[in-house]
Amino acid sequence: MYQDIIMTIREELAEQNISIPEFAEMTGYSVNGIGNWLRFVNVAKFTAIEDMLDALGYTLICAKKEEVNV
Repeated sequence: MYQDIIMTIREELAEQNISIPEFAEMTGYSVNGIGNWLRFVNVAKFTAIEDMLDALGYTLICAKKEEVNV
């Protein structure tokens, strides 16, 4: 699941033509931190994932499995 979210973030960055330095400024995280997360060198904390998704216009929603229609 983590890798899927990071891949979504990477795809959105490419689609929106946002550079890593621009994204770091948008989120308040360092360029190195963002780069390491996007390359799976380090695992981002949940709050960082939420911040990155928010910066790209996403809302992270949690629901119980039995309530989710897949």
